[in-house]
Amino acid sequence: MDGAFIAIEPETNPEFFGELRAWPFERWQKVVDALRADGRQIVQLGLSDARLLDGAIDLRGKTDFRAACAVLARARLFVGTESGLMHAARAVGAAAAIVWGGVTLPEFAANPDVHDVICRRVACAPCGNQGWCDNGRICMLDIGAEEVVGRVRKRLAG
Repeated sequence: MDGAFIAIEPETNPEFFGELRAWPFERWQKVVDALRADGRQIVQLGLSDARLLDGAIDLRGKTDFRAACAVLARARLFVGTESGLMHAARAVGAAAAIVWGGVTLPEFAANPDVHDVICRRVACAPCGNQGWCDNGRICMLDIGAEEVVGRVRKRLAG
């Protein structure tokens, strides 16, 4: 089954940044629905208490970090946000599509040489805020599910 699935992690760790790096769960579901309609298998990684995306193969809480890295290494693509799994995908050579908020700019920590970074360049970014946003999280909320699906499809076709 190597390369026959897409790994996804829709949740973010709110400990330092609150919801600033979070993308709406409903949009993650739209991405999963569209990719499943294309015949793709979706494997969801993450913590056991994370919300489960409908139609995803559930590996939440069933892998330690090392096993999650092994899953990423075998995935056709990883889809997530700026996170530890994004860095793990880079470390194991996995292709990725990353939904990027404005806490930092992609130049700070992204891997645009190997990852497709989906980012809105808004005037208030990088904000560096830790848990609050004076502008309604426009950097994340302006990214639509259709755009992410399109970028993922393009990445998978290439």
